[in-house]
Amino acid sequence: MSARRGAGPSRGEHGGPDLERLGRAARPRGRVPSWKATVDPRYIARNGIHRAVEGGAWSSQLRVLARWGLDDDLGCLAVQLPENAELDVFGSDWKCQRGFRKAGAKCVGLVLPEHAELDAVGNDWTCARGFRRNGAKCVAMSEKERLDQDRAIAAATARARTLNNVSCEIDDKPAEGEHAEVIIQKSGCGDYFIAEGPNDDYLLEWYGGYSPSEGDIVIGPISSYGFKDVCYPGHGEGRVYVDDYMLGRSRAREKYAEKCR
Repeated sequence: MSARRGAGPSRGEHGGPDLERLGRAARPRGRVPSWKATVDPRYIARNGIHRAVEGGAWSSQLRVLARWGLDDDLGCLAVQLPENAELDVFGSDWKCQRGFRKAGAKCVGLVLPEHAELDAVGNDWTCARGFRRNGAKCVAMSEKERLDQDRAIAAATARARTLNNVSCEIDDKPAEGEHAEVIIQKSGCGDYFIAEGPNDDYLLEWYGGYSPSEGDIVIGPISSYGFKDVCYPGHGEGRVYVDDYMLGRSRAREKYAEKCR
């Protein structure tokens, strides 16, 4: 994955203070490209800034950084939570609680059709085993569809055993967390790639260390948003940003395609 390394977005393009000073103020951890430490608000929010800007004028780029919960000097505002919402993992935006979905600026309750249940994240529904989604309802699978589903479950179980039989170390300690295989990594999609676990897919973004290829195994705490230290058996350590997790195969590919545009 080399499309964006060493280049990065332009700096100061909105006419405000040049964000290069933010890069000098940030305290990177691990082998992270300097431009990511400079302009990516998620990285800066996670790794700290001692002083973001001198004086009172600041650009629209800095307003983006302020949204990620940085110094009050940048003009941070309290997050307004609608009913049935809670702070997200960063604490600077909101998400709907389990059993609700986002609709504009509010959370509305999910209406589960017959034979449906909440998905793993809790903001959508999925059909129970033996049923498939058809529009806004769950319909019974045909005999062939049920057999295909059983085979897929058996394959996932076997895959889990295979993935769990490999290991690697992070900071000289056995890695803990999920085991997944890199299945999609294309040029032209920046540093994003998809890793497939036994039951779910993960949309990850490379942020340093070993650059994975299709077929590599990644191990680490990737079942939550944010920056994670991971390792790749036989290749070494790395750092990724978990863009999304617990995704179905089709949804993971849809979100990946969005990153490639």
